[in-house]
Amino acid sequence: MDLFIQGIKSDISLELPEVEKFYQEYRDLNTVFIENENKYDDILTNYGTEDLKFALGFLSSIYKNIEKQGYQVINAVFDATERYGEYELSVFYGNRILEKYNETSAEDILIRIETLRRVLSALLNLDDKLFFNEYLIKYTKELENLLSLYPSYIKEIYSHISDWYQFMYFYSLTITGDDEKAFGFLLKSYQIRKHMLEEGMSDIITGNNILYIANIIGLYSQLKDTLLSLAFSPEEYVEEFLKEVKQLKSALDKKPSRKDFFLKGYFRKYYNELLTNIYVLGFHDEHREIIEVFPEIVNKDHLIMVEIDKLFKEIGEKEPEEIRKKVSSLKREIDILFNNISRSKQEQILYLYYNLLIEIEENLENLLREIKTVKEKKFRSSLLFDMLQIKVFLKQDKREEAKDIALNVREKAIIENNRFIIDAVNRILDELN
Repeated sequence: MDLFIQGIKSDISLELPEVEKFYQEYRDLNTVFIENENKYDDILTNYGTEDLKFALGFLSSIYKNIEKQGYQVINAVFDATERYGEYELSVFYGNRILEKYNETSAEDILIRIETLRRVLSALLNLDDKLFFNEYLIKYTKELENLLSLYPSYIKEIYSHISDWYQFMYFYSLTITGDDEKAFGFLLKSYQIRKHMLEEGMSDIITGNNILYIANIIGLYSQLKDTLLSLAFSPEEYVEEFLKEVKQLKSALDKKPSRKDFFLKGYFRKYYNELLTNIYVLGFHDEHREIIEVFPEIVNKDHLIMVEIDKLFKEIGEKEPEEIRKKVSSLKREIDILFNNISRSKQEQILYLYYNLLIEIEENLENLLREIKTVKEKKFRSSLLFDMLQIKVFLKQDKREEAKDIALNVREKAIIENNRFIIDAVNRILDELN
């Protein structure tokens, strides 16, 4: 039998009882907070007359389109709903489709599982953990029905196996908090997507394989100091990313009308985050080559962060004054860039910028005042700026001041579940004790 089919059946038999058990416990613990279990089915009660007519009219249109085109029209239905961010309405329509197409025929199974996939995606966007858990159980059981159709519909089966692992990745990461288990699901999801690409069941433009690699490298970057590092090597995924970037660029050169999707929105965000992780992990040659292959998709803020890192590495090799001149020039670029990037990106870049200045500036008191002023004006709750103050005090050998801030920062980081800050502060406190 197909190894992917064997694997998913085994994983479902292990995971489904655990998900069902967790769901029941989650409901029992949060009963007091569950105000309306039918909140998505009751959504139309808040609609005015015109909106209600439109919503019901669109539902009739959905049924007609499904009758004509079957399960293959499901994605287009939800794309139309979610184009305006109407994720609650997606869940409502999903429930109506599930009610109507409830037979055991292959077509009804495919309609239901395609619908459940999109409902789960909508619930992720709504950050509704309770209902996500509930529909994950429904999706898993429907996947078992789909597997019974094997070897027919092999493309659909592989696609849903991959997506089931992807949903289990989100479930483990954001609901049960089992990061290493999440990582395992992520790897399985990608391996199936890669197989589909190699076998011609998907293509480089629509397969979104690069996003899967971005998640793998991103999660590995967070877990690389755990036992996971003994069992996983990121090299092959970095090499695969480079290979797929070249394939994507070639495909888009032949279909330039598809470029907009990749140059804007969430794909660009993932792409640049992946570039950052690849650089941080030390794959500098691959990083440079990837930028050369697809320079128009690389964000300016990413390039600035790389430049700051390069200057950091020049400390001790070049004269401080030479580095200061380069930093001054870079600061002008940062000031221009700040009009076009988010506050979180501003915070990250300024953290790196001041982290560099701490190493080369002679007047640390002035620098500390500047850091405090910027924090007060723009980033009052920023733990990164608190980390900068700790670093200045350590540089000045003011150990007690550094320790006081570090203890306070650790407390806040624990509340926010910010492992990056927690680990960094613990290392500092270990040195201070």
